[in-house]
Amino acid sequence: MLFAIFSCVHAYAQESRIEAGVRFRKSQSVIDENFADNAEQLQQILSLLDSLNQDPTITIRSVEFCGAVSPEGPTYINRRLSNARLEALESYVMSRLKLDIPDSLILHNDHYIPWDKLAQEVAESDVEYKDEVLKIITRKNVEDVLDEQGYHIDGRLPLLHDIDDGKVWTDMYNRFFAPMRNAYMVMVTYTRYPEVTRGDVALEERLGFPCEELKAEYPAPDGPEPRHLYLKTNAIGWGLAVINLAAEIDLGRKWSFQLPIYYSGHNYFTSTIKFRTFTIQPEIRYWFSGNAKDKFFVGAHFGMSYYNFAVDGNYRIQDKDGDTPALGGGISLGYRMPISKNGRWKMEFSVGGGVYSLEYDKFHNTDKTSAGALSHTIDKKTWFGLDHAAVSFAYMFNLKRKHK
Repeated sequence: MLFAIFSCVHAYAQESRIEAGVRFRKSQSVIDENFADNAEQLQQILSLLDSLNQDPTITIRSVEFCGAVSPEGPTYINRRLSNARLEALESYVMSRLKLDIPDSLILHNDHYIPWDKLAQEVAESDVEYKDEVLKIITRKNVEDVLDEQGYHIDGRLPLLHDIDDGKVWTDMYNRFFAPMRNAYMVMVTYTRYPEVTRGDVALEERLGFPCEELKAEYPAPDGPEPRHLYLKTNAIGWGLAVINLAAEIDLGRKWSFQLPIYYSGHNYFTSTIKFRTFTIQPEIRYWFSGNAKDKFFVGAHFGMSYYNFAVDGNYRIQDKDGDTPALGGGISLGYRMPISKNGRWKMEFSVGGGVYSLEYDKFHNTDKTSAGALSHTIDKKTWFGLDHAAVSFAYMFNLKRKHK
């Protein structure tokens, strides 16, 4: 049976707790979804955390990741294995949540021998010398001792070994210790509070005081807004043989900043057809959906583009002297949605228009390997139109959180 049984206690106006656990193979710290019922337990952990995190009537108070090993073995090995397991569990869970949990709520507990749980297991069993075993297990502030190999071990272990010439220890080892080789997440502590609105007369009459006082008693979750980094690429750009990559970072609940870079240095099959460019188009975005950073957005962008363009006509155009890029900017509209189960892979559609100042040379377009002769130069021309179209695929990263 899984050591940390999944449970949930619902309560209003008071703190409640969720506990969940996963199993590890002996001496391993890698999460194996195919081992025991880990797949089911992990999915329940993620589903419940996401539901709590998205419920406006719930404030998550803390999420505590704990590591545990069975009592046999040297202390230093137990602690090292325990920490490795709790870190593996934390990494697994936090990388798959749809919304971030603020770093200030993340706690660690490396109480690597769960004596309280062991005492509970013993009390509910028919182990011989139960009272003597419980008296030893429940001792507090026990100092480590040296075992026969000179390793530090918990001082309770040799006392348990001595009961009935080791027979009780063997029985406990077979019954209880093996299931304790796991890492588990405990004390996902939260408070559920009523969702109220200003001027709810009927509710205020039942309560005997204004709704504002109730909201003050049960405030909304505090802590920093979750932040993400997105790496993305535009499929339309690749379709035009334009190498491109963009990075986007959250600036706040409804704001983000994006920096896309486009580069192409190739002709299309012949020297008379080309779209060579180096373009950057930084953009500030406003999201209507808040900190989820999905669904609809509007953006304002600046654009700078070096270009060399020909479509098999009589002329090829290039920014003047190769060092006079188009400069301008505009606005964009878009929509982003998750396309993977864990919400990290995204698909984004966007289109934008802008106004740009151009100054460029016109060359006679030729299929020779050398460039055609200069025809004339266009001075200071204003251009406006579609300056951006994208069907992008993105991956979302949680920004690194501190360990406390």
